[in-house]
Parts: sequence; structure tokens; C-alpha cells
Amino acid sequence: MEDIRIHIETNHATKFSNVVKNIIYGGVDGVITTFSIIAASYAADMDMKMILVIAFSNVLADGFSMGFGDYLSSMSEKELVVSERRKEEVEYDTHKAHEVRELVELYTHKGLEEEDAFALVSILAKDKYKEAFLDHMMMYELGMSEPDETKEIVKKGVITMVSFCAFGCVPLSAFVVARLFSVRDRRTVFMYSCLLCAMTLFSVGSLGAYVSRRPLLKAGTTTLVNGSIASCLAYFIGWFLHKALA
Repeated sequence: MEDIRIHIETNHATKFSNVVKNIIYGGVDGVITTFSIIAASYAADMDMKMILVIAFSNVLADGFSMGFGDYLSSMSEKELVVSERRKEEVEYDTHKAHEVRELVELYTHKGLEEEDAFALVSILAKDKYKEAFLDHMMMYELGMSEPDETKEIVKKGVITMVSFCAFGCVPLSAFVVARLFSVRDRRTVFMYSCLLCAMTLFSVGSLGAYVSRRPLLKAGTTTLVNGSIASCLAYFIGWFLHKALA
């Protein structure tokens, strides 16, 4: 068992892969959302104090919203899976022969010969393997896997929120430092914010690739390009609306 664990951690995803989605989802959205607000506000010729107030308020409010939304969506998914599993269990208890034939058909559609599919399902159909049988039905008939426990769902929601706030504050830190040291040059502060945003986007993308054992450069560059396009759109929309409504 120890050799298998080492093999998985060395050649496959790391032990943190179960939360990488939440880290990347929260982090990327935090950086892009915050910097888009900074870019649009800068293009609309707002002063640095207003940019700081608006962007920081968004980081906290949207971060909470992201985490809570992640929790609600995961809980809804869990309730759906639990409900469907109950239906499968009732069908197993009342029409077991039909369920056996159905699973055989599902395996043959997956490429198994009918004889082999029947032999495999005959083993799973033993009463002591009921839970395993239901797992297979859920996966192959409905495309549903076992949901996370409520504790795990809460943890992932918190990770999404923290990731959003932590990474979202990075491009904003240039304005915080400028405020602390009374720097008045908006253009210079904005350029530093752009640099921090780019570095953070690349880092978040690379982090996700590292955890899931994918090429770091490709993942980091893809995330950077995506964020850059979104930020440029925010900048030009802010600039256009500022000019149009002047």
C-alpha cells in the first residue's frame, strides 16, 4: 500500500489536487475581477483613493459571495446525488434482476463482451457488494460519483473565499503601498499593479499545473492570456464610457 501511495503522489496528482479547483477558481477570479475594476476605474480617470475603496470593497464582498456560492452549488449537487442514489437503491431492492440486466448493458456499451460483463455484474450483484453495485450504477447510468461530505464542502467554500481575497489583494497592494508612502503618480502605480496582476495570474495558473502534474509554462501562460484579455476589455470599456458620458 505504501508503494501505491508513493506512486500516486509521484506520477499523478498531489494530495492537494482535491482542492486545486477551489484555489484556482477563487484565485483567478479574484485577480481578474479586482484588476478589471482597477483598470476600468483608472481608465475612467478616478483618483487612487476611490480606486482603492471600490476595489477593496469588491474583494471582500465578492470573495464572500464566491465562497458561499461554491458552498450552495456543492450542497445542491450533493442533495441531487443522494436523491438519485435513494432511487437506485429502491430499484435494486424491488427490481434487482432488471438492475442487473441494465448494468450488463452499460458495461457492454463500454466495450466489454457480454459474457465478461455478465460475469463481472454477477459478482457485484451479491448482497454483500450492494454499495459497490450502486456505485457502479450511479457512475455508468447517471454519470454521478459519490459527493463530498458536508464538512469537506464547507472547507472548499472557505478555500474559494480565502483564495479569492488573497490573490485579489495582490494587484491592489500597489495602491496600498502608494497610499502609505504618499505616491501621487497614478500612471506609475497602475503600471506596478499591472505587473503584479500578470505575475499573480501566471503563478496561479502554474500552481494549478504543479498540483495536477501538468506543464507549468503552458498553464501559466494560458491563465495570463485569459486574464490579460479580460482586463484589457475592462480598461477600454471604462475609457469609452468615461469619454461617452463626459
